[in-house]
Amino acid sequence: MRKEIPYKKIFRLAIFTTPLFGLFGATPIFMFPKMNMEIMLKSFLLVSLIILLFWMLNLYLYVISRHYHFKGKDWVRYGLGIIVAGFIVYFFSDKLFQLRTLEIPPDAFKIFSQNLKRPFLPEQRMSMRFIMPILQYESINIIIIVLLELLLLRENKQKVDFENTQLRMVNLEAKHNLLKQQLHPHFLFNSLSTLNSLIKRSPIDAEQYLLKLSELLRFSTSTNAQALITINEELELCKNYLNMQQVRFGKALLFKIDIPPEMAQAGKIPVYSIQLLVENAIKHNSLTVETPLFIKITGDQYLKSIKVSNNLQEKLNLVEEQGIGLANLKERYNLLCDDGITINKSGYEFTVIIKVIEDENCNY
Repeated sequence: MRKEIPYKKIFRLAIFTTPLFGLFGATPIFMFPKMNMEIMLKSFLLVSLIILLFWMLNLYLYVISRHYHFKGKDWVRYGLGIIVAGFIVYFFSDKLFQLRTLEIPPDAFKIFSQNLKRPFLPEQRMSMRFIMPILQYESINIIIIVLLELLLLRENKQKVDFENTQLRMVNLEAKHNLLKQQLHPHFLFNSLSTLNSLIKRSPIDAEQYLLKLSELLRFSTSTNAQALITINEELELCKNYLNMQQVRFGKALLFKIDIPPEMAQAGKIPVYSIQLLVENAIKHNSLTVETPLFIKITGDQYLKSIKVSNNLQEKLNLVEEQGIGLANLKERYNLLCDDGITINKSGYEFTVIIKVIEDENCNY
């Protein structure tokens, strides 16, 4: 329960606002031309002490209400805070009155009476000893209650937003894993068919092909729990995948990777992000030797982005639902760094630009 209450932020706000309210509470001294610095300092310190007690009082009442689960009964806490604050002011009223009396010149009440064009009665002067300080400090106490509630509401909102983000991320990862499970059987079937044909005509190539396949499977099992990986790791996966696909499609598939080494080593991206884009390009476009599919993967250090593009020659008989993988990737980027992906489609080229993530906790 203690961990849920932002004590540090409350104390920081109390320390910041106490001197400001202290000056506000000690303002009567500035109404007169002659100011006694010693009295002004004493008045400021006493008012600041009262304000700090108000902060501790309201924080304590909040902790008690949380401990006893006074849900829906905040008015009880507000009422107790106002009543106890009134007793605190009454307790210090003698000292406050003494300081105020010293602050005010002897002829001040005569001046006020002349300005008001009526006598300032002694009983009215004595009533100010209790009524005016209580009204003044209760106003400050209500402001403190409002500030405390605003801070707590803000903290609760941030906590709820963070939990919602975490839930969305877990749900998204589950969808992503399901998508991988749907793609892998189809890919494995094609890979085993290719491997079978290679074994007959080129055992050496079959051995290399099998090593790349095992590396892909190892990668898929070792990165299930990861949200981000380095660009180097992702590119290694893509190279293995594209090399395997080139064995299957031959000269109908061409690719080029141009990412600066320092960018590939330091930058991070969501796992399977480039792999997904490359796989989509092969899945949704026709490949022939006469009109090969050309996939380009380029990095921009200045913009901190990676562009994956391919010439557009969409399959006419494509019946599988498109866009699921891209929507998944876009949502993952939104959750990780509040920045989606850029998709451009022209009559001859399809391009997707993704951001390189330097801080994996940038959204928190």
